[in-house]
Amino acid sequence: MRACKTFLPLIILASSSVGCATVGGVQENYVVCAYDTAWQASLDAMKTRGVSAQDKEKGTIETGWVENRLVGRPYGAFGRSLEQDKERARVVVTLKKINDVTQVGVNEIREHWGFRGGAHLFQWIPVEPSEEAIAGVMKLINAKLKERGCSPG
Repeated sequence: MRACKTFLPLIILASSSVGCATVGGVQENYVVCAYDTAWQASLDAMKTRGVSAQDKEKGTIETGWVENRLVGRPYGAFGRSLEQDKERARVVVTLKKINDVTQVGVNEIREHWGFRGGAHLFQWIPVEPSEEAIAGVMKLINAKLKERGCSPG
């Protein structure tokens, strides 16, 4: 147990020195930029995705749900295709001021419309976020940050 306590500060130090990292489906980026500038750049980047909620003081920008029909995905032991086979996703961007640096995080919440049984035969079931979608949003935010003279990590 003592060895774990010794290595914990090293792990924290190593993870905090990375410019851009993905942890548990959330991609984080540290930007040398004023918070207000990073906020506006992130908000501008998310406008094309339909911002449903924003709170500058809390540092959150959320999009609405976007549904996609899934084609060719078999279901069950017999590989049937269901008419209701679809997924939906929304993005949450978080910003946090840390001295002269702003931490920008992107997370995707993704759900699959699926068979559950019981009283509710079909309902939304949480699934793993898309790493490609998260990376795409971060790339869009980084482009807006660079337009404003900020240097993304």
